[in-house]
Amino acid sequence: MKSLTLTKLGDAASSFKLEDRPVPTAQQNEVLIHIRAIGLNHAELSTRLGEPNPMGPVPLPRTLGIECVGLVSAAPGCEDEFPSGSIVIAALGGLGREREGTYAEFCVAPKENCIVVAASEGEVGLSWEVLGAVPVMLQTAWGCLFRSLKVVEGDALLVRGAGSGVGMAAIGLAKGAGATVVASTRAEAKMEVLFDAGADHVVVDDGKLQEKIQAHFPKGVDKALDLVGAVTAPDSIRCLADGGVCCSAGTLGGSWSIPNFVPNFMLPIGRYLTSYGERTFTGKNTPWSEVLGSLRDGKVKIKMGRVFRGVESIVEAHEVMERNEAGGKVVVLV
Repeated sequence: MKSLTLTKLGDAASSFKLEDRPVPTAQQNEVLIHIRAIGLNHAELSTRLGEPNPMGPVPLPRTLGIECVGLVSAAPGCEDEFPSGSIVIAALGGLGREREGTYAEFCVAPKENCIVVAASEGEVGLSWEVLGAVPVMLQTAWGCLFRSLKVVEGDALLVRGAGSGVGMAAIGLAKGAGATVVASTRAEAKMEVLFDAGADHVVVDDGKLQEKIQAHFPKGVDKALDLVGAVTAPDSIRCLADGGVCCSAGTLGGSWSIPNFVPNFMLPIGRYLTSYGERTFTGKNTPWSEVLGSLRDGKVKIKMGRVFRGVESIVEAHEVMERNEAGGKVVVLV
């Protein structure tokens, strides 16, 4: 099989090496996946560039890639759960970090991190490129909204960094739950896209949103999903109404930590800060049947970016991500 290995930190062209490797062997309670599509993530770009990570560096050489979708080739000890030829999505579980990841034509994942979404290719109802985009993106959006923020019908929700893939998915999921959504973006050109995704209000993010939010919700919003991350979390908290909750998730702003965090001054009385980060990928975390159904029905829209073909094209895909030219979720069809 073809596999793309990260041999050192640095630019994509010199850091990745395309290799021919034996197809790996699944051990007991593992799933061997014949990969059809790979979703690329900022975390993998960050790894290649050697940016600081709270989980520590990835040991090199390593095949990166934390998610994929494909066909079950083998599943020793769990064949009843993962029949040969069924369609699975897989993510996390050490993929691309503690074990070889998905930048390849085959990968092995723990069964706990694989979910069957259809019995065969003809039954899935979604294209490979769309399926390849959704595992981490939709789990993150759903988890932020319903595991961390507990969004319910009638909530006023701010989605900050709404132009991202997770942000677009969060808008649709929140609207489906009966929330009123105000979306923010740093790019004025994205405003119509966010309205089309279902946002009730869209504001341009200049780093200080409180006045803009209060123009629509004078007392503030009930919930805030901040995908820009730590750098804007204090300002997002100030956008909350009394009793409101802010979930800081993602690192679109480029930092894992809140600069000079002083809780007594940065957390207004009666407003709350939480987060979302999942290292597991199971049906217990996300109601996948319901979420994929909403995607098929068009109730949830995802922001697809460039689609590439072949494992070798991942090098170019990384360069496009690094230049911020992807235009949405980057997917590689294998």
